[in-house]
Amino acid sequence: MRAWMFKLFKMSRRLWLRATLFSLLALLAVALAIWIGPWVPKGLADRFGGDVANSVLSVLSSSMLVIATFSLGTMVSGYTAAANSATPRAASLLAADDYAQNAISTFIGTFLFAVVARIAIDANVFTPGGLTVLFFITLAILASVIATLIRWIDDLSRVGQVRETLAKVEQETRRAIAQRARLPSYGGLAFDRLPAGQDIVASQIGYVQSVDLAELEQLLDTDHWQLYLLAEPGTLAHPETVLARICGSPDELGAALCTGLRGCFTVGDSRTTLQDSRFGLSVLAEAASRALSPGVNDPGTAIDVVVTAGRCIDYWYQQASACDQTVHRPWLYANPLPVEELLECAFYPVIRYGAAEVDVMRSLLTVLDGIASLDESGHRAAREFYNELLERASNEIHYASDRARLDKAQQRLITIKA
Repeated sequence: MRAWMFKLFKMSRRLWLRATLFSLLALLAVALAIWIGPWVPKGLADRFGGDVANSVLSVLSSSMLVIATFSLGTMVSGYTAAANSATPRAASLLAADDYAQNAISTFIGTFLFAVVARIAIDANVFTPGGLTVLFFITLAILASVIATLIRWIDDLSRVGQVRETLAKVEQETRRAIAQRARLPSYGGLAFDRLPAGQDIVASQIGYVQSVDLAELEQLLDTDHWQLYLLAEPGTLAHPETVLARICGSPDELGAALCTGLRGCFTVGDSRTTLQDSRFGLSVLAEAASRALSPGVNDPGTAIDVVVTAGRCIDYWYQQASACDQTVHRPWLYANPLPVEELLECAFYPVIRYGAAEVDVMRSLLTVLDGIASLDESGHRAAREFYNELLERASNEIHYASDRARLDKAQQRLITIKA
């Protein structure tokens, strides 16, 4: 739980930054109303320059803070439900939802606007024309709040549901997959042999969260040095883990440069989807593992996870087929992520915990058959999981009728048995 609670803490900081921006905009709106007020036609000022704006602002100031507090409480409850029904790692992804942060910051910012505007009205800084301008600004803000609230209510009605949680995880996974698959070697070159050189090791135990390639390029003299990336984002590192190897120049790297290069690798206490395309698949697999546990016994969710993960891997191939082959960083050597690792992250826990569930295995057979049809590497990786699935299922499934159903599903396979 601590990981996603920390995410909520960081999210609250961003919320208050947005709310501060809204309060500044409120001051700007008040100043704008004061400045434009003298140019407002008298007829319009006589109609809307009285207590009309103050009445609307009273409603906003009394309701927006309550709505924001209620929304935040409902959101936290939904994230807790997602952590309990799927996995705590899924809740950490939900907590990073930009629209949730924008909605709550809109409510808080509207409350601050209403308070600032009412203080200005009570201080008698407005002319009737200024009050008219303030009224129309308030109407525009009110329309924005209503539109945000309608969509926010729809989101709140679904937050915490397993299907919605899986959809959010899939969205984040596809974003990370697109970023990684389009640049399989991060704009550099793949390598088969690792030459001798100077190693950059991690400074602490944790997960490699991201690699700042732009900063690496600035620090290195790329005309003389080459960098071999050895630790993908998502790798669990310790102080002896080699993050990268620097090769090329006969000169040694100085201590200050080594420290700078090490700082380009962000090592934290948890994985993120910032550059880690495998993390989302692991989160999906955790949700399937929990669903297949005896205490939950929800094979339907496991089947949903298998289908969702299959779509993500298919999306990987779609993006990889349109990848940029141009070498943007000739000084960088990094190998593409093998599809075997994607399948292991997504499906190995399903096979391990769900081998006795015939319906889950039938769905997984269909998904593996689809992956096998994508290309030779997909066929090879899917075939390995196919063989392990059959071996585990033969040991776990004891009833002849269940075995017959699994055999029937195998007979419908097209590609993977070829």
